[in-house]
Amino acid sequence: MMLHTVIPHMVLERGLGYGLLEMKRLVKTKSCAEYDRSAEKNVRLNKPTRKVSASGVARNGHDQLSERSQEAVEVNDSIANDRSLSSDVSIDAGRHSPDLEANPHLRVPSDVDLFYRTPSTFRYCLRRKSKEDTTDYFKKFAIPAEVILSVFRYLNKRDLVMVILTCRRFRDIGYNSSLWEYMDLGGRSMTESEVHSLMDRGIRILRLASTKVNEDVEVQLGSTLLLPHALPSKLTHLDLSGAIPEKPSVIAGLLQRCTRLEGVSLEQRVIDDRVCIALGRNVDLKYLNLAMCEGLSPDGIKAIMQGCGRLLELNMAWTGLDVEHVAVAMKLMPRGLRRLNLSGIPEKDALIDEDIMQLIMRCPNLVEIDLSDAPSITERALKAMLYNLRRLKDLSISRCYGIEPTALLLAKGLRKLNVFGNITHEGVRMLRDHLNCVLVNDSPFSTVAIPTCGEHVTSIWGHRTRDLY
Repeated sequence: MMLHTVIPHMVLERGLGYGLLEMKRLVKTKSCAEYDRSAEKNVRLNKPTRKVSASGVARNGHDQLSERSQEAVEVNDSIANDRSLSSDVSIDAGRHSPDLEANPHLRVPSDVDLFYRTPSTFRYCLRRKSKEDTTDYFKKFAIPAEVILSVFRYLNKRDLVMVILTCRRFRDIGYNSSLWEYMDLGGRSMTESEVHSLMDRGIRILRLASTKVNEDVEVQLGSTLLLPHALPSKLTHLDLSGAIPEKPSVIAGLLQRCTRLEGVSLEQRVIDDRVCIALGRNVDLKYLNLAMCEGLSPDGIKAIMQGCGRLLELNMAWTGLDVEHVAVAMKLMPRGLRRLNLSGIPEKDALIDEDIMQLIMRCPNLVEIDLSDAPSITERALKAMLYNLRRLKDLSISRCYGIEPTALLLAKGLRKLNVFGNITHEGVRMLRDHLNCVLVNDSPFSTVAIPTCGEHVTSIWGHRTRDLY
């Protein structure tokens, strides 16, 4: 009866392995006890042969003791081996089972949840060896880095990043600046540090149109925290049109690393004087798009005009220019300018005929001018532009209500003339009949300094930004 009550308790307390060992020992102990009782009974019945039986009993007792000691050694060895294999199970000597007096070696584990797991589920961890060939053929055949680099040039940026994560050699080769010359990340969400990381890889042409650039930490621009990003960048063309940085400091932090920029678009962005000063450091800047920017000040215009003397195309449409802004711009306008957009100055007397005269003297090589929505200019300014700008081909004076319609008949040497809102539809037909070689109202949208226009949807200022696949 004792055997049937102890065994289930042992299985629950010590697991299946310990239970089997103790069950075996108890069975042997019971058989030895029955043998002892039968031996004592034989001794009482056979008194004349007491000496012989006693010696036999002594020998049997000695054999039983030796057998018990051997079993105890086997049990202790098995328990020791099991303990060494399951080092995670600790034995608590302070907690005893109900059968502790009968079995003094039994102890309750301290971590019961860990102990009552299925045996051998946490004792062994077998590592399977891969049957595939692990030979590094790049190292075996000594393939030079130039060959691997030429192969990497056929990968797009997503696959290139996956290859870089393969090994250290591929990472070193994959960070070559020739693999990161251009990249299109338009319409995505990025952090400021990720953009800086791309700039550290030597990228030259970066398109971030309609991209949300999140600020990492709020720091001052002159703080030493920006020193990790103080290395100059190789960026030459940057399109931030419609990007969503929350503060102008994000744009300033990107531009302050750039000194080789040739084309920049900050359309619909909020800027300040720090951004303008950073732009003024790029002496080779040729294309600058500031259309619909907010925060442009006279000091910012001065910093741009004085620093960027090689500008070819400038777009300052709808930037909230007033009299002071226009005066600074006309006085410091780059002499080599070819295309100019100053539309969107509805304030009265902000842009007048005298400003146009000064512009003609300052920039005699203008090819395209957009002065739309300037109500203060008259036909006097129109005649001055037509007679003095010998290379002028495209002129936009839409909604300039101060110009007499009859003065438009003088624009015979132009290629395009946009006069939306100046005259009626009947007047447009008469003007087209009179100016046979001029495209009247043919282009309602300006393309001055615009990075992407027409069929070149995968490039900015003529430079590709997307991969082959």
